[in-house]
Amino acid sequence: MTRYRLRPAVSEWDGGEMWAAALPDGPITWIGGVGAIALDMLMVDSPPCITVSQTAEDPAGVQGRTLHEIVMALREEIPRMPDDAEDVLAGFFDGLRASGIVERVEDGGS
Repeated sequence: MTRYRLRPAVSEWDGGEMWAAALPDGPITWIGGVGAIALDMLMVDSPPCITVSQTAEDPAGVQGRTLHEIVMALREEIPRMPDDAEDVLAGFFDGLRASGIVERVEDGGS
């Protein structure tokens, strides 16, 4: 199982969009749409991490929110989320990894 967690980062809302950057050197990334809401959920989580799995049945003791939990929270706010929303968001978080905003931790990491 894979977890994504925030690296040191800053963000600022600009209307319904977000600017985010990994500290200390960026790059600054524009994030719009559902991605901004999903990243905001990750930023306000304590501890700041999500667990990415293909099922909602995660083993007990895994910290953070599952990708499934984030999708379910998004479904409450946004009507007509696509059936493949978990896969789309997993790809989104992988993209944020490339910009240094999140890091990926394999099961057993801290």
